[in-house]
Amino acid sequence: MPLEVVHGNSPIILSLPYTGTNMPRSIVQRLYEQERWLTAPDLYLDRVVGGLFEEVSLVRANFHRFLSDVEQQDDGNSTMTRKGMVGVVPLLDQEGESIWLHPPEGKEAVSWRSIYYAPYHAAIAAQIVRVRARVGHVVLVTCRARRETSSDNQETPPVDIAIQTFMGASSAVDLPVKIQALLQSSDQFTCSLSGHLDVGSSTRRYGRPGGGVHALDLEISEASYLDTLQNAGQLDTAKAEPLRQILAEAFELMANWRPD
Repeated sequence: MPLEVVHGNSPIILSLPYTGTNMPRSIVQRLYEQERWLTAPDLYLDRVVGGLFEEVSLVRANFHRFLSDVEQQDDGNSTMTRKGMVGVVPLLDQEGESIWLHPPEGKEAVSWRSIYYAPYHAAIAAQIVRVRARVGHVVLVTCRARRETSSDNQETPPVDIAIQTFMGASSAVDLPVKIQALLQSSDQFTCSLSGHLDVGSSTRRYGRPGGGVHALDLEISEASYLDTLQNAGQLDTAKAEPLRQILAEAFELMANWRPD
């Protein structure tokens, strides 16, 4: 199945767009480096945020980002090549390196959008309808990992947890402010709050506070939960536990929060 969907009873819908590794073998053979399909862009993030709050609804992509980047804006033209994309299919990885030895074109890109991208967003939309009818409002949290790169500004180290809204308009103002205050109450992690034009597609598309849907991106630094020494790139469960504890408090806050 391309998706994992879990129905919860709280206002929270957790979206995990990049933790999947599933890819048909025939497509793996077209990758520039075939072993790359084994590693998801957000490897282990589902284990970091999984089980933090029992009543969270979940929409998780089981398929690899290389098949469809569900956090890209869809302009309806799945055959257009732009900004390293063919429609919603990426041509470049997160480091700007070429993904494909034989990239998809035309009808194939349209087909992948139908198989992967469209069902993912249909699942989020269906969960929004269900949760809003049950609870009265929705808190949609799209969770992604952030990896440090050589281009990062070393004078201002990246924060551990970044909360992002779409120009401050995808959520009621007080919700992300309260989440930030809680996360900053821990002296182990740094946290920022910002509103950008370039947030993920889900936050931009579904965040409608006036309609009862409050959406935000939660970006977590890989350095806060991955081993950087002996087993570099592997999940460090001891390192991740304090992060899980503070995130569990954040999810409880979101579950108990009510819009004015």
